[in-house]
Amino acid sequence: MCHERDVAKFDLVNIQRRFFSTYPVKAFEWDKLLDEDCGEEYQQALLHATVCHPLVKKYPLKISYMQAFLKTLIAKLETKGVEVCDAFYEMYCDILNGQQDRATHFRHYLLNSKSITIEESAKLISEGTTGLCSWQASQALANWCLSHTDELHNKCILELGAGVGLTGLAVSSACEPHSYWFTDCHPSVLSLLQSNVKLNCDGKEVMHEESSVLLSITLGNTRVNVMKLPWEEVAPSSVHSTIAPQVVLAADVVYDSTIFSPLCEALCHLLQTDECVAILACTVRNKETLDQFLELLKNHHLLVTEEEVAEPSVFIYPQDTPVKIYRIKNS
Repeated sequence: MCHERDVAKFDLVNIQRRFFSTYPVKAFEWDKLLDEDCGEEYQQALLHATVCHPLVKKYPLKISYMQAFLKTLIAKLETKGVEVCDAFYEMYCDILNGQQDRATHFRHYLLNSKSITIEESAKLISEGTTGLCSWQASQALANWCLSHTDELHNKCILELGAGVGLTGLAVSSACEPHSYWFTDCHPSVLSLLQSNVKLNCDGKEVMHEESSVLLSITLGNTRVNVMKLPWEEVAPSSVHSTIAPQVVLAADVVYDSTIFSPLCEALCHLLQTDECVAILACTVRNKETLDQFLELLKNHHLLVTEEEVAEPSVFIYPQDTPVKIYRIKNS
């Protein structure tokens, strides 16, 4: 009996993990995730682990997503032939009759005893950029980092194109680097990035001498910084004197061939020392575009090797479009 309760708790955590991160409702493996019994006690626990969770109440997910989740869940329970608790119908009606989707919403990612909360745009493209929402490559990169903690612990890490900050907050929380530098260049992205870093950090802001450093704060034992850094301005004099990165991270920055040249030049500058390595997570939307970028890296005398991408674990994302992860070093 104890074992059955443990299994039910495990299933609830898996449903909660997917719900918090707004994993596509249609992709839920409901038959595997839902408890066989699905009685009133289980339903109440499920409700409080998802739409009624205090974190979701404080930082709500996308309204239309919660509607779809409850509608699908109620249908699945009815299909099982169990009596659905009134609380499910009441909550569904409350959300249905409530506010419409806002310009921004939140996602939550569970890291064992910790959680990361990310505010992002409701639109994939907003204010002329795709950087105001999180993408699956950032989750894939975060998963890779969490399985390579020894490479990142106590290191100075710089992230190019940090976006809303998902990868960096995961690494700073779980891998305890010495310092983490979130960099981007779009004003709206930098503004939202600072907000997300503050939301997840527990320390006080500190002043920084560099005017390009917009925020410096602590997360546990890690000093995290938000810095405006266009790739065209990456040079040994501007970066190594201030940061001296040992690891460079980037997710989903390889999608437009017009930006390949400044990105490659930036990587060349950052990887001048043998001690520095770059890890890039690339969503393969167009194989020819990705191949063009990899060839350009080789032409810049950079050594590229492909890393193994494990099954999504802590960060769970759809795998309909593959993600590849590359290790890049100075040859």
